[in-house]
Amino acid sequence: MIKQMLFAFISTAIIFVACSSQKAESKDSAAHSSSSFSADSTIESKYLNKVMRFKIILPSTYSSLDSLPLIYLLHGYGGNENSYHNYLLGLQKLADSLAILVVCVNGETSWYVNSVERESLRYEDYLVKELIPFVDEHYKVGKTNKQHGIVGLSMGGFGSLFLAFKHPTLFSYVGGSSACVDLKPYPENWGIKKIFGDVLLNEKVYEQHSPYYMVDSISKESLKFKLVLDCGTEDFFFQDNQRFDKKLNDLGIKHDYFTTKGDHNWAYWRVSIPNHLKRFAAEVK
Repeated sequence: MIKQMLFAFISTAIIFVACSSQKAESKDSAAHSSSSFSADSTIESKYLNKVMRFKIILPSTYSSLDSLPLIYLLHGYGGNENSYHNYLLGLQKLADSLAILVVCVNGETSWYVNSVERESLRYEDYLVKELIPFVDEHYKVGKTNKQHGIVGLSMGGFGSLFLAFKHPTLFSYVGGSSACVDLKPYPENWGIKKIFGDVLLNEKVYEQHSPYYMVDSISKESLKFKLVLDCGTEDFFFQDNQRFDKKLNDLGIKHDYFTTKGDHNWAYWRVSIPNHLKRFAAEVK
């Protein structure tokens, strides 16, 4: 098996960890200090054939506990792994107060899927088969889905719903804030056509990847995670989320749905994302 190098830089001491299929380098200050910490980290992906960045936020309780709840944050189109850290200035303090570990993913402009148009862009495989197992192995997090969550905004909200519906046993909490739930109305926007192709030729592909249509073929009994959606009433995705809420109700799929005044911007997400983190922390306790 081809060996790969996985790098996670957490502070000053380097720990070499040998795995059956990979090698990792980890700098983990939290193993030696009770202070909270956030750092930029990298992992070499064989599915994307390049080094991918992610940011990890360790709470102040990291060194004193055997394991911590873990939540992944997925950014919107045009963002990166630094978006949440840069725009949610209280994120570190929130992680401390809730005693949760936060991983901010870099999904670039991928929509967090394996691209239909470019086979080399396998972001779903990267997340599910590389990043999540790596974090599970190298950090003190709960090893079952009961302590794992995923939340995203806009494109990231789409990603969290898509990944959870496709892999329903990975997470116990799934959140979508201002999420794109239906790709079909937007083929000319946000690089969607580059990922999924022409909507007229690939309508079925769009439906197979859109949360709005994915729920048609999913057994509600298989969706054991807590599903929480929210959207601002001035958001251009608001009507899509309204339709999605109605459909979920019609199908008998349990979920929470919140609406409040707000647009598709950080003024809204500075409130909605912390609310998701608080709900996640309450859910896993």
